[in-house]
Amino acid sequence: MRLGKRMLCPWLSLATGRSRWIGEFPNSMRVLIASLIFLISLSPRVSQAAVDRPPQLVAIAFDNCTELERWSEIEQLLQKKNTDQPRMHFTFFVSGTNFLSELTRAKYQGPRHQPGYAMINFGGSPRDVEARVAYINRLHATGNEIASHAVGHFAGGHDGANWTRDEWRREFASFNALFDNVKSNNAIAASGFSFHSDRIVGFRAPLLSVNQAMYEVLHEFHYRYDTSLPDEKAVDTWPRRDPRGTWLFKLARIPIAGTRGPATTLSMDYNICGSQMQARGGRADCETALLDQEEVQALGKEMMETYRNYFRQNYMGNRAPIHLGHHFYAFQHGIYNKVLLTFAQEICAVPETLCVSYSKLADFMDKWDATVLAAYQRGDFDREGLQAPKLNIAPFQLAPTR
Repeated sequence: MRLGKRMLCPWLSLATGRSRWIGEFPNSMRVLIASLIFLISLSPRVSQAAVDRPPQLVAIAFDNCTELERWSEIEQLLQKKNTDQPRMHFTFFVSGTNFLSELTRAKYQGPRHQPGYAMINFGGSPRDVEARVAYINRLHATGNEIASHAVGHFAGGHDGANWTRDEWRREFASFNALFDNVKSNNAIAASGFSFHSDRIVGFRAPLLSVNQAMYEVLHEFHYRYDTSLPDEKAVDTWPRRDPRGTWLFKLARIPIAGTRGPATTLSMDYNICGSQMQARGGRADCETALLDQEEVQALGKEMMETYRNYFRQNYMGNRAPIHLGHHFYAFQHGIYNKVLLTFAQEICAVPETLCVSYSKLADFMDKWDATVLAAYQRGDFDREGLQAPKLNIAPFQLAPTR
């Protein structure tokens, strides 16, 4: 309960004895009133919060996006969960190699490489490319976002080739050309994409490899946001713009539940898997699949609790957006894919939670000014009626290994 001026002024008047009518009370009543005033003065008062409470925004995204069975699985989940009302939307950072079949791969030439070379697979057969285009069109039409993961999956940043501005321009232009010409490049029967490449406004660099030249070119190509930089400070940092006005949506550095190794890692499946492998005495990567199903089950349980802890902390804290990055590839027999979709179904049903695409997150950020965002970062918002989220609802079970 907030105590406004209309409530406080009569009591202050009584306390100072300036009211004409207080003298009309008997002495016993005066003592009672004075006692009540004294007790009120000792009780804590709820201060006026700076801003209203924001929703808990959750951005779930996928990188590369090649495997058709994964497109099918995600589409079916979204159709099921968004039947009566839109509950969850995802962002897909698609690699441009997916827009070329193996037969036409030579139409792409990455900076400093021969034509037809990339660090990841191309799009398979022309029929595979056609099916992928259909998935993308349908998911885009239902409110999900298609964003860019460049083309060849090269490390073009300062920790790799350190591309120049012209080389980044070449890679971004290649992505747009492959996207817009997917039909003619692959001689597919169906129509190409139902939207133009200029509708793509988000980017995540392959291997999170960036440099200053990349951000300069990102701005030239009119991207609204980038998700390549890790947050080295905390899990509850609200996004900020770079000097050019591009939103920086950073993967969080989160504590890993139950591990005996590195205490924190980025909120992405590959990084979490690498930390878990290192904690078990292996290399800090996710290339070697475990054979023991109990060990795979343990990985999944650790990841689920890691994500739940991340959500709880931000939901009850300053409501900084949740950032989760995954791949289509089935690391460790697909356990991380299963965990993510189970977790998404759990939290996207929590009150005051919005599972949105990154472009929608940018829309929210655009409408809040610096004063509001500073209050959110401090957690200075109304907390009346705030209750801890009820998680652990969906039982977690291991998907069969292949």
